Amino acid sequence: RVEAEKREERKVAKRMEMQRIEAAKLMDRAGVGVNVEASNLDRTSDDAPIALKLGGGNGAEKAKKKKKASVFGNDGDDDEDSEREEERLLAEMNKPIQKAEAIMKELETNRKRKRNPTEEQQRGIHLHSNDNNNDSRKKEKNSNTSKSNSKNDSDGLEDIRKKHWIRKDILTRIISKKVKKGQYYKRKCIVNKVYDKYIAKVEILDSGPGADDGGDIFEIDQDDLETVVPKVGKHVIILNGRGRGMVAELMSVDEKKCRGTLQLLDSDVILKKVDYNDFSKVVK
Repeated sequence: RVEAEKREERKVAKRMEMQRIEAAKLMDRAGVGVNVEASNLDRTSDDAPIALKLGGGNGAEKAKKKKKASVFGNDGDDDEDSEREEERLLAEMNKPIQKAEAIMKELETNRKRKRNPTEEQQRGIHLHSNDNNNDSRKKEKNSNTSKSNSKNDSDGLEDIRKKHWIRKDILTRIISKKVKKGQYYKRKCIVNKVYDKYIAKVEILDSGPGADDGGDIFEIDQDDLETVVPKVGKHVIILNGRGRGMVAELMSVDEKKCRGTLQLLDSDVILKKVDYNDFSKVVK
């Protein structure tokens, strides 16, 4: 940045020198001299401001001689015209100098801002730093999530979910009072066959030990059935999710959250937090 500022200052100095030469030519043609002295542009914040001086030179002497001659040889109108022309040329010469001063002032202001940032700029830097930190946290979180997913998928089980879950040889419970006019409400039944994915042919079990009130067979929609969770250590079949269609052993249950922990029979893979609706007791 410092090198760029120095290059810009050199450009401004060169431009001022060109404008000074042009102004000197104009003043010389009008008979007025100009001597411009500028302080060195390689400045620091403690240096004095740029100094510009006008006046003196051979052109001024010529102008004096011209005015003196006009007293004897020209009338008052010629003197007034000469003065107006001189003022006009001086104004034209001052324009580029004023412009150069404005550029130098702007460069000096920018340099001070970079050295002493305002409160708003500091706030912007702080916010930018926070955004970078948030982005880093998000990337780290996504990375951890990806690692977790990779770990879960390492067993090769695909998470398969479908609307139809009933299948043959599972134990279910009737949850609709409309089935057989509520005669078998909350009774357990075995699914012997499945029609069109959603219709089950079931057989009603006895209501209890020593009872002989089961054996009725009929068809029922899966919406009128629910899964049956057995005791820990019994076998279940996975109806939805990872390991769909596989047989597992019920290792533990979380009755508050209605979840169970399963271990597949044909491997040592353990499935945690499996919803009650995703598995049911195996009959055979």
